[in-house]
Amino acid sequence: VADNTYPASTWSALTGTTISRYTTAGNYIATGQGSVSATTTAVANTGVKNQLSSALTANMHYNISFTTRISSGNFTDMNVYYSIDGTAASVACTNTAKSVTSVWTKVNCAFTAPSSGITASNAVLIRQTAATARTFYVDNLSVTIAADYNYATDGTVNDNTNFATNWTSTGTGST
Repeated sequence: VADNTYPASTWSALTGTTISRYTTAGNYIATGQGSVSATTTAVANTGVKNQLSSALTANMHYNISFTTRISSGNFTDMNVYYSIDGTAASVACTNTAKSVTSVWTKVNCAFTAPSSGITASNAVLIRQTAATARTFYVDNLSVTIAADYNYATDGTVNDNTNFATNWTSTGTGST
Protein backbone atom coordinates (compact mmCIF):
# COMPACT_ATOMS: atom_id res chain seq x y z
CA VAL A 1 0.00 0.00 0.00
CA ALA A 2 1.54 3.29 -1.05
CA ASP A 3 1.04 6.47 0.93
CA ASN A 4 1.51 9.79 -0.87
CA THR A 5 2.87 11.40 2.32
CA TYR A 6 5.93 9.12 2.19
CA PRO A 7 9.02 11.08 3.32
CA ALA A 8 10.66 11.34 -0.09
CA SER A 9 13.08 13.88 1.37
CA THR A 10 14.90 11.17 3.36
CA TRP A 11 14.19 7.74 1.79
CA SER A 12 14.94 6.92 -1.81
CA ALA A 13 15.48 3.88 -4.00
CA LEU A 14 18.84 2.69 -5.24
CA THR A 15 18.94 1.81 -8.95
CA GLY A 16 16.76 -1.21 -9.66
CA THR A 17 14.47 -0.79 -6.64
CA THR A 18 10.97 0.55 -6.16
CA ILE A 19 10.14 1.87 -2.69
CA SER A 20 7.01 3.01 -0.92
CA ARG A 21 5.74 3.61 2.57
CA TYR A 22 3.90 0.49 3.71
CA THR A 23 0.96 1.42 5.97
CA THR A 24 -1.30 -1.64 6.22
CA ALA A 25 -1.37 -2.81 9.83
CA GLY A 26 -0.01 -6.32 10.25
CA ASN A 27 3.19 -8.25 9.68
CA TYR A 28 5.18 -5.69 7.70
CA ILE A 29 5.26 -2.83 10.21
CA ALA A 30 7.50 -3.44 13.23
CA THR A 31 6.25 -0.45 15.23
CA GLY A 32 4.35 2.74 14.54
CA GLN A 33 2.31 3.58 11.46
CA GLY A 34 4.48 2.42 8.57
CA SER A 35 7.68 0.92 7.24
CA VAL A 36 9.76 1.21 4.08
CA SER A 37 8.83 -1.37 1.45
CA ALA A 38 11.61 -2.08 -1.06
CA THR A 39 11.03 -4.24 -4.14
CA THR A 40 14.29 -5.05 -5.89
CA THR A 41 14.89 -6.33 -9.39
CA ALA A 42 17.38 -9.09 -10.14
CA VAL A 43 20.30 -6.64 -10.04
CA ALA A 44 23.17 -6.62 -7.53
CA ASN A 45 23.59 -3.70 -5.10
CA THR A 46 19.93 -2.61 -5.22
CA GLY A 47 18.06 -1.50 -2.11
CA VAL A 48 17.22 1.68 -0.23
CA LYS A 49 18.97 4.85 0.90
CA ASN A 50 18.16 7.08 3.85
CA GLN A 51 19.71 10.56 3.69
CA LEU A 52 20.73 11.70 7.15
CA SER A 53 19.44 14.98 8.55
CA SER A 54 22.96 16.35 9.04
CA ALA A 55 26.53 15.44 8.17
CA LEU A 56 28.22 13.05 10.60
CA THR A 57 31.40 14.07 12.44
CA ALA A 58 34.67 12.89 10.92
CA ASN A 59 36.46 10.08 12.81
CA MET A 60 33.50 9.59 15.16
CA HIS A 61 32.28 6.08 16.01
CA TYR A 62 28.61 5.44 15.13
CA ASN A 63 26.03 2.66 15.38
CA ILE A 64 23.38 1.92 12.77
CA SER A 65 20.33 0.02 13.95
CA PHE A 66 17.10 -1.02 12.23
CA THR A 67 14.64 -3.86 11.92
CA THR A 68 13.99 -5.75 8.71
CA ARG A 69 11.70 -8.43 7.35
CA ILE A 70 11.25 -10.08 3.96
CA SER A 71 7.94 -11.00 2.33
CA SER A 72 9.07 -14.54 1.40
CA GLY A 73 12.19 -16.66 1.54
CA ASN A 74 15.41 -15.54 3.18
CA PHE A 75 17.62 -12.52 2.57
CA THR A 76 21.16 -13.49 3.61
CA ASP A 77 23.18 -11.09 1.45
CA MET A 78 22.09 -7.76 2.94
CA ASN A 79 24.84 -5.21 3.43
CA VAL A 80 24.77 -1.82 5.14
CA TYR A 81 27.05 1.06 4.20
CA TYR A 82 27.61 4.62 5.32
CA SER A 83 27.86 6.89 2.29
CA ILE A 84 29.71 10.20 2.64
CA ASP A 85 27.91 11.67 -0.37
CA GLY A 86 24.67 9.68 -0.66
CA THR A 87 25.98 7.73 -3.66
CA ALA A 88 29.24 5.89 -2.93
CA ALA A 89 29.32 2.91 -0.56
CA SER A 90 32.04 4.62 1.49
CA VAL A 91 32.32 2.62 4.74
CA ALA A 92 30.98 -0.89 5.31
CA CYS A 93 28.95 -1.27 8.47
CA THR A 94 28.07 -4.94 7.86
CA ASN A 95 28.05 -7.38 4.98
CA THR A 96 26.33 -10.18 6.87
CA ALA A 97 22.89 -8.87 7.83
CA LYS A 98 19.99 -11.27 7.38
CA SER A 99 16.25 -10.91 7.02
CA VAL A 100 13.75 -13.75 7.36
CA THR A 101 10.06 -14.20 6.54
CA SER A 102 8.48 -15.06 9.86
CA VAL A 103 9.90 -12.38 12.21
CA TRP A 104 11.40 -8.91 12.30
CA THR A 105 15.19 -9.15 12.52
CA LYS A 106 17.21 -6.52 14.37
CA VAL A 107 20.33 -5.34 12.53
CA ASN A 108 23.03 -3.56 14.52
CA CYS A 109 26.42 -2.56 13.20
CA ALA A 110 29.15 -0.05 13.94
CA PHE A 111 31.47 2.07 11.82
CA THR A 112 33.84 5.01 12.05
CA ALA A 113 33.06 8.02 9.87
CA PRO A 114 35.93 8.82 7.47
CA SER A 115 38.36 11.63 8.22
CA SER A 116 37.26 13.71 5.23
CA GLY A 117 34.80 14.04 2.35
CA ILE A 118 31.59 13.92 4.40
CA THR A 119 28.84 16.02 2.81
CA ALA A 120 25.35 17.15 3.79
CA SER A 121 24.06 14.43 1.43
CA ASN A 122 25.54 11.63 3.57
CA ALA A 123 23.31 8.57 3.88
CA VAL A 124 22.83 4.98 4.99
CA LEU A 125 22.61 2.42 2.18
CA ILE A 126 20.80 -0.89 2.81
CA ARG A 127 21.21 -3.18 -0.16
CA GLN A 128 21.65 -6.70 -1.51
CA THR A 129 24.81 -8.10 -3.05
CA ALA A 130 23.12 -10.81 -5.14
CA ALA A 131 21.05 -10.23 -8.25
CA THR A 132 17.73 -11.35 -6.72
CA ALA A 133 14.21 -9.99 -7.12
CA ARG A 134 12.62 -9.66 -3.65
CA THR A 135 10.54 -7.41 -1.42
CA PHE A 136 11.89 -6.47 1.99
CA TYR A 137 10.85 -4.01 4.68
CA VAL A 138 12.86 -1.64 6.90
CA ASP A 139 11.60 -0.01 10.09
CA ASN A 140 13.06 1.89 13.07
CA LEU A 141 16.30 3.07 11.44
CA SER A 142 18.61 5.04 13.72
CA VAL A 143 22.18 6.31 13.55
CA THR A 144 23.69 7.15 16.93
CA ILE A 145 27.08 7.92 18.45
CA ALA A 146 28.57 4.60 19.59
CA ALA A 147 28.38 3.98 23.34
CA ASP A 148 32.03 2.92 23.40
CA TYR A 149 33.09 6.38 22.28
CA ASN A 150 33.87 8.76 25.12
CA TYR A 151 32.69 12.04 23.67
CA ALA A 152 30.93 14.99 25.22
CA THR A 153 28.39 16.20 22.68
CA ASP A 154 28.42 19.61 24.35
CA GLY A 155 31.85 20.97 23.47
CA THR A 156 31.56 23.69 26.13
CA VAL A 157 31.90 21.12 28.92
CA ASN A 158 35.67 21.50 28.77
CA ASP A 159 35.51 25.31 28.71
CA ASN A 160 37.21 26.18 32.01
CA THR A 161 36.53 29.88 31.57
CA ASN A 162 32.76 29.58 31.26
CA PHE A 163 32.08 26.22 32.90
CA ALA A 164 32.06 27.59 36.44
CA THR A 165 29.15 29.86 35.49
CA ASN A 166 26.96 26.78 34.98
CA TRP A 167 27.00 26.07 38.73
CA THR A 168 25.60 28.18 41.51
CA SER A 169 26.84 28.31 45.06
CA THR A 170 24.51 27.35 47.89
CA GLY A 171 25.03 28.19 51.54
CA THR A 172 28.63 28.87 52.42
CA GLY A 173 30.07 26.61 49.75
CA SER A 174 31.80 27.80 46.63
CA THR A 175 32.32 26.48 43.16
